[in-house]
Amino acid sequence: MWGNIIKNSNINLNNQLKYLIIRNPLDLQIERKDIFYRESYSEIIDYIKFLLSSEAVSSETKIKKIKGSILIDAPYGSDILGYIKLIAKTFTLKFVKLNFPEIRKSPNDFILNFPNIFDNLAKIYGGAKKVEQEVKEKDKTIERALKFIFVAENQQELFQRTQKDIHFDLFEHLYYELKNKMENINFIENGIIFIGINHQENTLCQASFKLFDFYLKIPTITENERIIILEKISEEISANQTFNVDKIASLTEGWEVNDIRELIKIAYLRNVAKLDDCVNDITELTEKIIDRGEFIPSYLISLNFIQNKLGTFQTSLNSSIHQSINQNRKFNIELSKEEYSKIPELESQLRAEIEKIRSQRISNFMVQQLYEDAASENYTELLVILDKMKKKEPLEDYDRKLLAEYSFILNDPPNIALILLEKAKKRIDNIKKAFGKE
Repeated sequence: MWGNIIKNSNINLNNQLKYLIIRNPLDLQIERKDIFYRESYSEIIDYIKFLLSSEAVSSETKIKKIKGSILIDAPYGSDILGYIKLIAKTFTLKFVKLNFPEIRKSPNDFILNFPNIFDNLAKIYGGAKKVEQEVKEKDKTIERALKFIFVAENQQELFQRTQKDIHFDLFEHLYYELKNKMENINFIENGIIFIGINHQENTLCQASFKLFDFYLKIPTITENERIIILEKISEEISANQTFNVDKIASLTEGWEVNDIRELIKIAYLRNVAKLDDCVNDITELTEKIIDRGEFIPSYLISLNFIQNKLGTFQTSLNSSIHQSINQNRKFNIELSKEEYSKIPELESQLRAEIEKIRSQRISNFMVQQLYEDAASENYTELLVILDKMKKKEPLEDYDRKLLAEYSFILNDPPNIALILLEKAKKRIDNIKKAFGKE
């Protein structure tokens, strides 16, 4: 078990835990009203209730040994992470997630040490449990407060680039590493409820499923659900501004909860910024934002979406080539001129599609959004990097890796990029003030 592993291992605790963000339940800024409750969410909370109950360690559960883990397949842009935060807050669990800004600095080191993170969390839980043993006799909630709910998102976009392996699967890697250490994987008895989040476009290996008790797939919200979400948002924004709920719902097929909320927030802010020209109905403005691509939903931004689109053409090309070659071998005849002519045509289609994606112009508003994302995640680091570039100083390895994450910055000279980044930071601060989130 993990306890024995910890005693026999020399682990630098601080070095391992730098890859995590750990929040106490009282520090979680999330409320029930912030979540769009789906039917499938009930299965998550029911299982977590079960894991926290005495029945989870009863003899009846030994038919299938419990690990204390769930694999959730969720669309990009869903509020699944917020829902798990709400569960942690409600059931007094420490909330843990991966610290991706830190992981980006040395992803290979993280992958190597990822299994040891569980050892460290188990060590923290074991030590705290001994200290609180006497208090627990008086307050039964103490035991829950010591446990962790650990969410790991399988961001294959990051790990594929790092490992140079389009099939790299973080959960498969974790499964085999843990199996090498112990006969039976068990998170819950070490104070951890482990939740793996995968996105529907990422392909999981079969071994990944062995790491979890069960697999739950959360479908993309329907048009009726988008209507419900939009109606709720319309009640939250200013009474002086309205929009056609049905119209916006019909234009946002494939969009998720966070995408829709962000879209309306942008339309609202752009409208109020007009001051004297401000209108009461923001439907037309919202339509323009969608049509012009001035806000792009999460599923379209994902690397896998573009890869899959190009992959379809590549597959078609390879299939035609192989089919022609196999037919040639089978009948022992030369390819006809007609068959040969199909190959350049398919190659041309593939090249045209690649060029189409590469040459798509990004609107000024979209550029602003990209800079806002960069400023919200790595503002200080990017300021330092851009200052180095402006002074023509050499960049460190970490600087180059971070720039690769925000490669659009290289489209502008360093002095212009600095100005755009600083403006983006000011806009983010103003938005936070407007929504009372300073």
